[in-house]
Amino acid sequence: FRSDDGETGLLVPPRDAIALRDAVLRLLGDDELRARLGAAGRQRAHERLGWDAVIERTLAVYGQALSR
Repeated sequence: FRSDDGETGLLVPPRDAIALRDAVLRLLGDDELRARLGAAGRQRAHERLGWDAVIERTLAVYGQALSR
């Protein structure tokens, strides 16, 4: 899943070493930002990849297959 810039991570353009450096330095210098992005990323992963979410999606696929 993708990261929303400033919500669950920091996005940088592909092959832009300067932007990547700046993002890493920003994270290194901001404890609160690292904690906030990390917590939001963990929450998003749990919501989308946790057992409950996987089971729900699996059952939905089976339900669609059975209804055909």
